[in-house]
Amino acid sequence: MLNRLFAIASVGLLAGCMSPLDKVGRLDEVELAADVPEAAIAAETDVTVAEEIEEKRGFFGRIFAGNAEVSAEAAVADDTPEAEVELAAVEVTDPVDDLEPETPAARGGFFGRMFARNTDDAETPAEPADAVPIGTFLPYGMIAPVCGVSTSDMGQKVESVAGYTVYDAGGDTSVPRTHYITGFADGCARQVTAAVVMFGDVGTHEMVRYLTPESALPYTDTDSTYEAIKSSVCRVGHGEPCGAQLDALGRNTVFMTVYETFGTNPEWTNILLHNGDVAAIDEH
Repeated sequence: MLNRLFAIASVGLLAGCMSPLDKVGRLDEVELAADVPEAAIAAETDVTVAEEIEEKRGFFGRIFAGNAEVSAEAAVADDTPEAEVELAAVEVTDPVDDLEPETPAARGGFFGRMFARNTDDAETPAEPADAVPIGTFLPYGMIAPVCGVSTSDMGQKVESVAGYTVYDAGGDTSVPRTHYITGFADGCARQVTAAVVMFGDVGTHEMVRYLTPESALPYTDTDSTYEAIKSSVCRVGHGEPCGAQLDALGRNTVFMTVYETFGTNPEWTNILLHNGDVAAIDEH
């Protein structure tokens, strides 16, 4: 009985000491198919390992791997034989001289409009067609533009009214001589020949005009033109004083009287200046 128990215990002990891998065949004992090269097995093993590594790399692995992939593609491109590269068709254009320069697009928005406005303002107005050369001596009764004369070369400043200024070029004060008037929209002065040049404001004109019967003082071109200007600014009818808008009208409107000589019964010319221009002229 004891011998049987001892035999059973010995068998169990030997079974427990056996390796669990004893039944697994070793790699060198596996029979390979004749048509499967060893390199294929190694490649399959490498693919499995690569897939496991790719899964472990995660998000950051893919980011840092980007440069390596680009470099690898560049290396492959460099190794490509030139004979296999197909050149794209290139259209031959005309010489560069035939190209027209592009016009810069206008800048939009507030600053764009502001800068464009400054550029327009900086442009020099065109010289009037009837401008006379500097130094021309005009006959009495004629007024003409003269451009490019500095105020320092115009002589003595006489008077300024409504944005206009008269300069006396000098000489014998008893005879007609050149006078310059500035303040015109085209940037050029006006030149007249006279013994005396005087301004008369619109308030004085209305007082004389409306207190004197038309039969004694007929309307002239300057009178009629003033009535039209006054009506548009003051919103009053013909023969009515401007009223509350008189000061506003007088800021850019004035009468200028040009006398040919001193003495009794002199001849004179009235010139109405308005908004930087000669509005009307009449002689007496």
